Amino acid sequence: IPHGELAAEIAHAIIQAFAEPFPLDGTPLSLTSSIGISIFPDDGEQVEALIGHADRAMYAAKGEGRNTFRFFNPRMHFAASRRVQEENDLRRAFEQGHLELHYQPRRRIESGKIVAVEALLRWRHPERGLLPAASFMRLAEETGLAIPMGEWVIVTACRQLAAWQRSGTSARIGVNLSRKQFLHPQLEAIATAALRNAGVDPGCLELEVAEETVMENAGRSAERLRRLGEIGVRISVDEFGTGRSSLPWLKRLPIRSVKVDRAFVSDIGADEASAVIQAVIDLSHRLRLEVVAQGVETEAQLTFLANHGCDEAQGRYIGAPVPARELAPFLT
Repeated sequence: IPHGELAAEIAHAIIQAFAEPFPLDGTPLSLTSSIGISIFPDDGEQVEALIGHADRAMYAAKGEGRNTFRFFNPRMHFAASRRVQEENDLRRAFEQGHLELHYQPRRRIESGKIVAVEALLRWRHPERGLLPAASFMRLAEETGLAIPMGEWVIVTACRQLAAWQRSGTSARIGVNLSRKQFLHPQLEAIATAALRNAGVDPGCLELEVAEETVMENAGRSAERLRRLGEIGVRISVDEFGTGRSSLPWLKRLPIRSVKVDRAFVSDIGADEASAVIQAVIDLSHRLRLEVVAQGVETEAQLTFLANHGCDEAQGRYIGAPVPARELAPFLT
């Protein structure tokens, strides 16, 4: 390629080509792409250097949301070194037991009873304190750590639920599945083994899958959800309202509930957000799906949800995520 402008045009054309849906076994599939570009001789004169710099630029494109391209610049050396350090820190944290689960309660709105908890992954970083999963899960997915970490979460959550059940609680436990974990071919086997080893009924485990992940490949997701349904676990669509799915389509799958995205809950009072929530609740109930509202932060929000028939609520107004020992008294 004779110059950078042409490289940019080609990169843009490639991204556009992959964005167009194409059929795979009869199912439309769309892909995102991230492209890195290095220029000879400005970015290096050896093939190895040019490839390495293009690779760093590609990771920069991924870090900016994917589906874009970036040219290499020298500042990426620092970013690459920092990324390697963060990867090593995360891997060491996982191996040395510095990851932990906190649990956030979900309340049945009508009765006020805590009927479920959501297991939320945290990293107790020696310098940065307690970090939420959102701050490191992308790194975990890019480095292959998402699968073993996800398995650890399912196993640990099932063990904790078994301990609570021995104390008399009947609450369910919910676990978020990352994109890669949802697509992993051994997911059913991992969940089945965790439930069996903990002695927990499958119906007490709720696996939460983001709407965006489900709709990334509808045909493949439908098959995976059916296989999960066959082992008896509950399935919930998380962050509902942010993707392209429809409730009638979801009803054909073994889904028990939808979790309304917190963005709509936070805007309760605004006409559009309130109308969306009311519509989701009404249609979900007609399809015999339960509705969970996420991010409930105020009494006014909870009152609105109660008046419109929402089934369950989760958020800091209900209870913040806490270690298991702090939540136990509220489950009895």
